[in-house]
Amino acid sequence: MSRRLLLVAGGGSSTLTPPPSNWTIEGADDVEANLAATIAGNAFSVIVGGITEAVGTRPAAFYNALWTRDHAYVLWHYPELFTAAERRQFVAYYLERRTDGTFGDPRGGPLPADFVPDYIDGDGDAVYRNALHGQYPIFDGIHMAILALWADWHLTGATTTYDDNQGAIDDCLAAIPRSVSGCVWSDPADPTQDYGFTDSVRKTGDVAYGTALQAWAYKMLDEISGGGSSTAEGDTYANLRAAAEAGLATLRSGSGWYMGSSGSDAAVDDVWATALIVAEGLVAGTDRTDSAQAILDAYNDGATIPEGYTSTITEFGLVRHLPVGQYWAVSDATADTYQNGGYWATPLWDCVRAVDLIDPVRAREWAAEYIAQLNAEFAAEGTWANVPYEWHNFPGGVGAKGYTPHAALVHRFV
Repeated sequence: MSRRLLLVAGGGSSTLTPPPSNWTIEGADDVEANLAATIAGNAFSVIVGGITEAVGTRPAAFYNALWTRDHAYVLWHYPELFTAAERRQFVAYYLERRTDGTFGDPRGGPLPADFVPDYIDGDGDAVYRNALHGQYPIFDGIHMAILALWADWHLTGATTTYDDNQGAIDDCLAAIPRSVSGCVWSDPADPTQDYGFTDSVRKTGDVAYGTALQAWAYKMLDEISGGGSSTAEGDTYANLRAAAEAGLATLRSGSGWYMGSSGSDAAVDDVWATALIVAEGLVAGTDRTDSAQAILDAYNDGATIPEGYTSTITEFGLVRHLPVGQYWAVSDATADTYQNGGYWATPLWDCVRAVDLIDPVRAREWAAEYIAQLNAEFAAEGTWANVPYEWHNFPGGVGAKGYTPHAALVHRFV
């Protein structure tokens, strides 16, 4: 991909002036139409003994399985791609396949109870954790199942799947280790990934993103349940959310950023976590708007970057996990690639919603950069089948091509 192509397609902010009254971005409808075949081509079914147990989308052809979080993001952004029955079947089946404490992962070792699979292949074989690290499966499986559940509820108002699975949902949330602060906790002696989009990273101590996911999950369950209680002790989801948010407050720095974790990554600013926390209202008052301002300032800050087409946290609108110059303390990903310096569209909806709190016009200019970048990717590839990219870092390379969650994200701007 040429630098000139990306610059011409990405454009400067002065040419991107969508109206501030809604999220409709010019050209997004055409891009969505062009990406329909990519999404359809990534259709995926889990079939066991001739019975279809789950239907969804694989992340990309490179990832030939039904990943919990990737498909949950597809449903969150564009639930109408699937029927109500298909959405609910996905949630119920992935909860059904949670660990029971008596069996092991194909990647080795026994597993604790009440963890949702990381992914399930077409024959129904489930994988729960990254074999490189940790006694626990990746923590975010339950959070992503709840996100998919919420997407269906938000569209239909139906609570049957929640009612049928409330006990399993509560058990899975309770199984995630937490510290006395209320934060999700990764043991320094045996770290576990709190979020699948940082599964190459070994954070330790209280973790910002995992705690944000926990608080968000309780927020969604509170909405689905109408404020009901969640455990035998009578804790309400609202109270559990408040406890997680209190933990998050201990990870918030004076700059407005949330640190990656209290241990290994206390010195880095977690852009993705901060955006989610602000967008979903997991922080309130001036702390919320100050954190939104930190995101906006970093997006606007291109003074040290040639030609101004990238910023402290973005490249052509896509978003780095940490600001430029920062890296995870321990990561299996090479610096400036993948989850350790690559740029992704995954947190874009959170970022633009956060910025929308204080600068709606700039938020939409950021969203328009994403649409322009997709057109640039098509121009570089010559086919929409290879669009969107999973991640990129110009000129260092790109991730998987034809990445479904980012294709579904376009629906937000149509």
